[in-house]
Amino acid sequence: AHLRRKNVHVLHFIGHGWFDGAGAQSGLVFENEQQQALLITEEQLGVLLDDHAALRLVFLSACEGARVDERDAFQGTAQYLVRLGVPAVLAMQFVISAARAGILSREFYRALADGYAAEAAVTEARKALFDPAGAPEWMTPVLFTRADDTRLVVPVSTPDAPPVIETPPLPFEPETVAVPAGPFVMGSSDASPEWRQHTVELDAFHMGKYPVTNEQYAAFVREHRDNRPRQSGWFFTTP
Repeated sequence: AHLRRKNVHVLHFIGHGWFDGAGAQSGLVFENEQQQALLITEEQLGVLLDDHAALRLVFLSACEGARVDERDAFQGTAQYLVRLGVPAVLAMQFVISAARAGILSREFYRALADGYAAEAAVTEARKALFDPAGAPEWMTPVLFTRADDTRLVVPVSTPDAPPVIETPPLPFEPETVAVPAGPFVMGSSDASPEWRQHTVELDAFHMGKYPVTNEQYAAFVREHRDNRPRQSGWFFTTP
Protein backbone atom coordinates (compact mmCIF):
# COMPACT_ATOMS: atom_id res chain seq x y z
CA ALA A 1 0.00 0.00 0.00
CA HIS A 2 2.84 2.37 0.83
CA LEU A 3 4.46 1.68 -2.54
CA ARG A 4 1.18 2.54 -4.29
CA ARG A 5 0.80 5.88 -2.52
CA LYS A 6 4.42 7.04 -2.63
CA ASN A 7 7.12 7.26 -5.26
CA VAL A 8 9.58 5.05 -3.36
CA HIS A 9 13.08 5.22 -4.80
CA VAL A 10 14.98 3.01 -2.31
CA LEU A 11 13.85 -0.15 -0.48
CA HIS A 12 16.18 -1.09 2.41
CA PHE A 13 15.51 -4.52 3.97
CA ILE A 14 17.17 -5.63 7.22
CA GLY A 15 16.17 -9.13 8.28
CA HIS A 16 16.44 -12.81 7.46
CA GLY A 17 16.33 -14.69 4.19
CA TRP A 18 15.61 -18.32 3.36
CA PHE A 19 17.04 -20.67 0.77
CA ASP A 20 15.74 -24.04 -0.42
CA GLY A 21 18.80 -25.76 -1.84
CA ALA A 22 16.81 -28.64 -3.32
CA GLY A 23 14.41 -26.48 -5.31
CA ALA A 24 16.76 -23.53 -5.84
CA GLN A 25 14.08 -21.29 -4.29
CA SER A 26 14.99 -18.24 -2.23
CA GLY A 27 13.28 -15.27 -0.66
CA LEU A 28 12.89 -13.07 2.41
CA VAL A 29 11.28 -13.65 5.81
CA PHE A 30 8.47 -11.21 6.63
CA GLU A 31 6.06 -11.20 9.60
CA ASN A 32 2.28 -11.71 9.48
CA GLU A 33 -0.34 -10.09 11.72
CA GLN A 34 0.15 -12.86 14.31
CA GLN A 35 3.88 -11.98 14.45
CA GLN A 36 4.76 -15.30 12.88
CA ALA A 37 7.39 -15.85 10.18
CA LEU A 38 5.99 -15.40 6.68
CA LEU A 39 8.18 -16.75 3.86
CA ILE A 40 8.02 -14.58 0.74
CA THR A 41 9.48 -16.11 -2.41
CA GLU A 42 11.51 -14.05 -4.85
CA GLU A 43 8.61 -14.37 -7.33
CA GLN A 44 6.14 -12.97 -4.77
CA LEU A 45 8.53 -10.12 -3.99
CA GLY A 46 8.80 -9.43 -7.71
CA VAL A 47 5.01 -9.16 -7.98
CA LEU A 48 4.94 -6.70 -5.04
CA LEU A 49 7.60 -4.51 -6.67
CA ASP A 50 6.31 -4.80 -10.24
CA ASP A 51 5.08 -1.64 -11.99
CA HIS A 52 6.90 0.66 -9.54
CA ALA A 53 8.98 2.59 -12.05
CA ALA A 54 10.24 5.02 -9.38
CA LEU A 55 12.08 2.22 -7.53
CA ARG A 56 15.79 2.59 -8.31
CA LEU A 57 17.55 0.54 -5.63
CA VAL A 58 16.92 -2.40 -3.31
CA PHE A 59 19.35 -2.85 -0.38
CA LEU A 60 19.28 -6.36 1.18
CA SER A 61 21.08 -6.48 4.53
CA ALA A 62 21.15 -9.72 6.56
CA CYS A 63 20.81 -9.67 10.33
CA GLU A 64 24.08 -10.16 12.18
CA GLY A 65 24.81 -13.86 12.52
CA ALA A 66 23.01 -14.85 9.32
CA ARG A 67 23.70 -18.40 8.13
CA VAL A 68 25.41 -19.19 4.81
CA ASP A 69 22.10 -20.22 3.21
CA GLU A 70 20.58 -16.85 4.19
CA ARG A 71 23.34 -14.98 2.37
CA ASP A 72 22.80 -17.27 -0.62
CA ALA A 73 19.11 -16.35 -0.45
CA PHE A 74 19.89 -12.64 -0.56
CA GLN A 75 22.19 -13.02 -3.56
CA GLY A 76 19.65 -15.23 -5.37
CA THR A 77 16.87 -12.75 -4.66
CA ALA A 78 19.10 -9.87 -5.79
CA GLN A 79 19.80 -11.52 -9.15
CA TYR A 80 16.10 -12.26 -9.65
CA LEU A 81 15.06 -8.65 -8.95
CA VAL A 82 17.66 -7.32 -11.41
CA ARG A 83 16.41 -9.72 -14.11
CA LEU A 84 12.89 -8.47 -13.30
CA GLY A 85 13.91 -4.88 -14.02
CA VAL A 86 15.03 -3.29 -10.72
CA PRO A 87 17.95 -1.05 -11.80
CA ALA A 88 20.29 -1.96 -8.92
CA VAL A 89 20.30 -4.35 -5.95
CA LEU A 90 22.95 -4.34 -3.22
CA ALA A 91 23.40 -7.56 -1.19
CA MET A 92 25.95 -9.00 1.23
CA GLN A 93 28.06 -12.06 0.38
CA PHE A 94 29.67 -12.52 3.83
CA VAL A 95 28.64 -12.00 7.47
CA ILE A 96 29.19 -8.44 8.65
CA SER A 97 28.79 -7.06 12.17
CA ALA A 98 26.02 -4.59 12.96
CA ALA A 99 28.56 -1.83 13.62
CA ARG A 100 30.36 -2.36 10.30
CA ALA A 101 27.04 -2.69 8.48
CA GLY A 102 26.12 0.74 9.86
CA ILE A 103 29.33 2.24 8.48
CA LEU A 104 28.69 0.59 5.12
CA SER A 105 25.12 1.91 4.86
CA ARG A 106 26.03 5.42 6.03
CA GLU A 107 28.88 5.90 3.58
CA PHE A 108 26.95 4.31 0.71
CA TYR A 109 23.93 6.59 1.14
CA ARG A 110 26.10 9.67 1.69
CA ALA A 111 27.86 9.01 -1.60
CA LEU A 112 24.51 8.52 -3.37
CA ALA A 113 23.29 11.83 -1.93
CA ASP A 114 26.44 13.50 -3.27
CA GLY A 115 25.49 12.39 -6.77
CA TYR A 116 27.70 9.33 -7.13
CA ALA A 117 26.52 6.42 -9.27
CA ALA A 118 25.71 3.27 -7.29
CA GLU A 119 28.97 1.59 -8.38
CA ALA A 120 31.06 4.54 -7.18
CA ALA A 121 29.01 4.75 -3.96
CA VAL A 122 29.80 1.09 -3.22
CA THR A 123 33.49 1.89 -3.76
CA GLU A 124 33.23 4.74 -1.23
CA ALA A 125 31.60 2.36 1.25
CA ARG A 126 34.35 -0.22 0.67
CA LYS A 127 37.02 2.40 1.36
CA ALA A 128 35.30 3.22 4.67
CA LEU A 129 35.40 -0.49 5.62
CA PHE A 130 38.98 -1.05 4.49
CA ASP A 131 41.37 -2.03 7.28
CA PRO A 132 44.82 -3.34 6.24
CA ALA A 133 45.28 -5.09 9.59
CA GLY A 134 41.82 -6.66 9.78
CA ALA A 135 39.54 -8.93 7.82
CA PRO A 136 38.71 -7.69 4.29
CA GLU A 137 35.09 -6.80 5.09
CA TRP A 138 35.23 -4.28 2.27
CA MET A 139 34.54 -7.24 -0.06
CA THR A 140 31.20 -7.97 1.65
CA PRO A 141 28.85 -5.72 -0.43
CA VAL A 142 28.01 -6.92 -3.95
CA LEU A 143 26.14 -4.73 -6.42
CA PHE A 144 23.92 -6.40 -9.02
CA THR A 145 22.87 -4.11 -11.87
CA ARG A 146 21.96 -4.05 -15.55
CA ALA A 147 21.28 -0.30 -15.73
CA ASP A 148 23.42 2.07 -17.78
CA ASP A 149 23.00 4.92 -15.27
CA THR A 150 22.67 4.08 -11.56
CA ARG A 151 22.71 7.62 -10.17
CA LEU A 152 19.80 8.06 -7.77
CA VAL A 153 20.39 11.71 -6.91
CA VAL A 154 21.42 14.53 -9.22
CA PRO A 155 22.63 17.46 -7.06
CA VAL A 156 21.12 20.82 -7.93
CA SER A 157 23.89 23.34 -8.53
CA THR A 158 23.54 27.11 -8.23
CA PRO A 159 25.36 29.66 -10.43
CA ASP A 160 27.79 30.36 -7.57
CA ALA A 161 28.37 26.71 -6.74
CA PRO A 162 31.45 24.91 -8.07
CA PRO A 163 30.84 22.20 -10.67
CA VAL A 164 29.93 18.80 -9.29
CA ILE A 165 32.53 16.08 -9.85
CA GLU A 166 30.50 12.96 -10.51
CA THR A 167 33.19 10.33 -9.98
CA PRO A 168 36.26 11.10 -7.85
CA PRO A 169 39.64 9.45 -8.41
CA LEU A 170 39.67 5.90 -7.03
CA PRO A 171 42.61 4.00 -5.50
CA PHE A 172 42.12 1.42 -8.25
CA GLU A 173 40.00 1.26 -11.38
CA PRO A 174 36.96 -1.01 -10.86
CA GLU A 175 36.79 -3.85 -13.38
CA THR A 176 33.97 -6.13 -14.43
CA VAL A 177 34.06 -9.53 -16.09
CA ALA A 178 31.34 -10.42 -18.63
CA VAL A 179 29.84 -13.85 -17.97
CA PRO A 180 27.85 -15.15 -20.99
CA ALA A 181 24.40 -16.70 -20.63
CA GLY A 182 24.07 -20.47 -20.50
CA PRO A 183 24.00 -23.52 -18.23
CA PHE A 184 26.13 -23.54 -15.09
CA VAL A 185 26.95 -26.68 -13.10
CA MET A 186 26.83 -26.05 -9.36
CA GLY A 187 27.56 -28.37 -6.44
CA SER A 188 29.27 -31.75 -6.40
CA SER A 189 28.17 -35.36 -6.75
CA ASP A 190 29.72 -36.28 -3.39
CA ALA A 191 28.46 -33.20 -1.51
CA SER A 192 25.73 -33.04 1.12
CA PRO A 193 22.13 -32.90 -0.22
CA GLU A 194 21.92 -29.11 -0.16
CA TRP A 195 25.05 -28.85 -2.34
CA ARG A 196 24.30 -31.85 -4.64
CA GLN A 197 25.36 -31.25 -8.26
CA HIS A 198 22.70 -29.59 -10.42
CA THR A 199 22.51 -27.38 -13.52
CA VAL A 200 21.01 -23.90 -13.59
CA GLU A 201 20.34 -21.57 -16.54
CA LEU A 202 21.53 -17.99 -16.06
CA ASP A 203 21.19 -14.86 -18.17
CA ALA A 204 24.32 -12.97 -19.15
CA PHE A 205 25.64 -10.73 -16.39
CA HIS A 206 28.70 -8.77 -15.27
CA MET A 207 30.65 -9.66 -12.13
CA GLY A 208 32.86 -7.23 -10.23
CA LYS A 209 36.59 -7.95 -10.15
CA TYR A 210 38.69 -6.55 -7.31
CA PRO A 211 42.31 -7.28 -6.32
CA VAL A 212 42.91 -9.07 -3.00
CA THR A 213 46.38 -9.40 -1.51
CA ASN A 214 47.64 -12.56 0.21
CA GLU A 215 47.73 -10.64 3.50
CA GLN A 216 44.09 -9.60 3.16
CA TYR A 217 42.99 -13.15 2.33
CA ALA A 218 44.95 -14.54 5.30
CA ALA A 219 43.27 -11.99 7.57
CA PHE A 220 39.86 -13.05 6.23
CA VAL A 221 40.58 -16.74 6.95
CA ARG A 222 41.70 -15.90 10.50
CA GLU A 223 38.56 -13.82 11.11
CA HIS A 224 36.10 -16.36 9.65
CA ARG A 225 37.48 -19.77 10.59
CA ASP A 226 34.05 -21.51 10.26
CA ASN A 227 33.49 -20.00 6.83
CA ARG A 228 36.13 -22.05 5.05
CA PRO A 229 35.81 -22.67 1.28
CA ARG A 230 34.47 -26.23 1.56
CA GLN A 231 31.79 -25.21 4.07
CA SER A 232 30.79 -22.07 2.21
CA GLY A 233 30.39 -23.79 -1.15
CA TRP A 234 33.38 -22.21 -2.90
CA PHE A 235 35.10 -25.60 -3.06
CA PHE A 236 32.37 -27.06 -5.29
CA THR A 237 32.22 -24.17 -7.76
CA THR A 238 33.61 -24.91 -11.22
CA PRO A 239 35.32 -21.82 -12.74
